Amino acid sequence: MRIRSHSLVVTAALAVALGSCSLFSMSARPATDEEARQGDELAARMVQAMGGMDAFRKLRLISFHFQAVAFGITVRDRRHDWDPWRNISRYTKDNVQVFLRLGDRTGRVFVDGTEVTDPAKRDAEVKEAFAAWTNDHYWLVSPYKVFDPGARRAVIDGMLRISFEGGVGLTPGDVYYYKLNGRYVPTGWKFKLENGLRQDVTYEKQRVLEGVMFWEEKADPISRILFNDLKVSTVPDDALFAPLLGK
Repeated sequence: MRIRSHSLVVTAALAVALGSCSLFSMSARPATDEEARQGDELAARMVQAMGGMDAFRKLRLISFHFQAVAFGITVRDRRHDWDPWRNISRYTKDNVQVFLRLGDRTGRVFVDGTEVTDPAKRDAEVKEAFAAWTNDHYWLVSPYKVFDPGARRAVIDGMLRISFEGGVGLTPGDVYYYKLNGRYVPTGWKFKLENGLRQDVTYEKQRVLEGVMFWEEKADPISRILFNDLKVSTVPDDALFAPLLGK
């Protein structure tokens, strides 16, 4: 039902900033059977330490305002309302709203409250919104997606590595390493994207909502991802997605 999300879609300025952050080595070699077994075990411990998949799967609505900041300048600023059960979302940026069916990447687009009916313009907005959702929700909930189809878990150099089978997501060549504390709670991650971009990130401002652990900020020394107005609910909100639900 869920689609793996991945790399931050950035402006050239942010790409330069993040690319200069770290010089760590990140192996993408195939895991041994033992490393994969250990990865499954460590990933399960991590998810349980954050509240567990049962708690996460009860969420019917996850809403957040996503901001990416580099050198103190906001380079991404948009909002998402996501219904994981129905696999739909609402994307808001400036005067544009896109209502997405995430499974088939289709949707409806409104600019200043008026629906866009031109197919080319609509499809371009839907494509942009889907890419944004893919990236942004992965930044928020990636630790809960380590058992998604196509995700490969392994313990490499004492860390939980997540890589992906070919064809999974938009950039299956991305590789992530989670940093865990003694209670198996993630304190950050480092990653190498298939485009060569590397980043070493610390998780900050932990919150627990409906029994599920989140972080409102994820940062390195020169850039920051912010999840403002983060809200979750175990009750669906049909009104948010009315154009998709015919209400």
